[in-house]
Amino acid sequence: MKIFVLGLPHTQTSPDFTTCAFTMKAFHLCKMLHRRGHEVIHLGVEGSNPECTEHVSVISESRWKELFGHPGTKFYNLDTESPGYKEYHTDFAANMRAEIIKRTPEPNSSIICVTWGGAQQTAVQDLPQFVVESGIGYPHTWAKYRVFESQAWAHMLYGKENKFGGQCWYDAVIPNAFDPDHFEYRETSGDYLLYFGRLNVDKGVGIACDVAKQVGMNIKIVGQGDPEPFLAYGSHVEYLPPVGIEGRRELMAGAKALLCPTWYIEPFGGVNIEAQMSGTPVIATDFGVFPETVIHGVTGYLGRTREEFIWAAKNIDKLSRKACRDWAFNNFSLDRVALMYEEYFQRLLNLKGDGWNIENPNRTQLDCRRKVYPEGVNKPLNLSQGLELPPVKTEWEKATEFETNWWGLEPNERWNEEVRKQDTYARLMGLPEDLDLGKPTTILDIGCGPTSILLRANRYGAKAFGVDPLPVSKNTLQRYKAANVTFINKKAEDFDESNIQVDEAWIYNCLQHTEDPSKILAKMASSAKLIRVFEWRNTAVMPGHPQVLTEELFAKAFEGWERVRWDVGMLDEPGLWGEYIALVVRKS
Repeated sequence: MKIFVLGLPHTQTSPDFTTCAFTMKAFHLCKMLHRRGHEVIHLGVEGSNPECTEHVSVISESRWKELFGHPGTKFYNLDTESPGYKEYHTDFAANMRAEIIKRTPEPNSSIICVTWGGAQQTAVQDLPQFVVESGIGYPHTWAKYRVFESQAWAHMLYGKENKFGGQCWYDAVIPNAFDPDHFEYRETSGDYLLYFGRLNVDKGVGIACDVAKQVGMNIKIVGQGDPEPFLAYGSHVEYLPPVGIEGRRELMAGAKALLCPTWYIEPFGGVNIEAQMSGTPVIATDFGVFPETVIHGVTGYLGRTREEFIWAAKNIDKLSRKACRDWAFNNFSLDRVALMYEEYFQRLLNLKGDGWNIENPNRTQLDCRRKVYPEGVNKPLNLSQGLELPPVKTEWEKATEFETNWWGLEPNERWNEEVRKQDTYARLMGLPEDLDLGKPTTILDIGCGPTSILLRANRYGAKAFGVDPLPVSKNTLQRYKAANVTFINKKAEDFDESNIQVDEAWIYNCLQHTEDPSKILAKMASSAKLIRVFEWRNTAVMPGHPQVLTEELFAKAFEGWERVRWDVGMLDEPGLWGEYIALVVRKS
């Protein structure tokens, strides 16, 4: 066969552009069909280096570099209308068309693979050859002959086109192909999860970062775009800019799992095959292409909810890395997919003869349609398994989960903001501006969190206690120990105050988050001679804040105590707004 493969106008057809799926499709198409013995002619930007019979430069490298060049960490420049760009695309198309015509004197003798559209489409308009959109993963198609990347995407577009009656005999579904030489198989993985792709919200990057956090694992996010919104999920998220073949090989092989929780109908998502080529299982949504590329429970897990993704991440070690490699290698390698393109292109060339009515007595197989499944596919289901219901969380448990996620385990801007707010709390609780207590003072801080005022107050060496139920890091525990503070990691309602007698008990910006405010105030009253409080009052229930505090609550709790300070007011400062109560009470 004579097969033309059209390169993209904004990239060179080269492995330097692994971040562009369309470029790599053109690169692989040339390689696999050339190795099958076909005459493959590539047309594209000067400097392209696909394996082919002939490369034809239709635009100079210098002109391409002037307008495009390699985007690095940015998205690809797709400008076709601005001054300079419009002329570039016009010339690209005209030169490409002329070179194709020069090499196709006989009509209907060649296959022309359009890998992108735009200037390519202009170049092939009305040419008397078999023009094929050779890898459709986009919503708008135009060619008579079409290859879709997945059944999911073909059906999506058939529905959009109202083709419910079918009659699409000369379309085909052929998956993207991958070069096994670009990936390293490892029987054991590293200790990180991986997201690989554009850093768009609808690619599910945020879900991936959240799932990693819930299972206590680090995640590397790799791709083009702004990483800042996703780094905000916590210190467990590490950003890496786009990498080439070598970097891709290392990251894919070392990951415990690749996460692809895509929001939209994914046409293909090639990184999921690249991961499996490396032996790395995939956690993905259960719609779009993924049911065609990921075998649930064998080469990965498919889910649709946060709970399912978290379960999948916790159970990823149950899967066989060898099964992942075997599945990807046997069904998505260049050698395998080449057979499917070859069969399809011959089907088109048969239209020169009897077409639909053609007979082929020489055929002995139709293996291009067969899939090769790895071990584990036929594992029987337990049909007697009952439905496993999730536990019902109390409002306090929900609040604790919210607060844990809000604070994080390591220092961040929220910690810094809280320390700034604490200056106001301390002032309203009657503490000196420099937090120098003037003498040895034992203190109990309820709801101390990771940034207690105790860490800055001068207590003249006196012992202190901090009570908080949220998880804290080893570094935070060490800071408390260095400050002579005993950290009690319990609910304030549950800690044993009977052996703790202190000069003062403090609570600030905490009671809204608790289960039983009255019980906590009673424990403070039995432990301390003097109590300092700053709390927000009359604030509506919201995530992390299940309690509405009133002045009456405190009046009842400290009935009979001397009111050294009883301040009920309104704050309107940066980051601090609302009705508050600040008090200092002394045991009579």
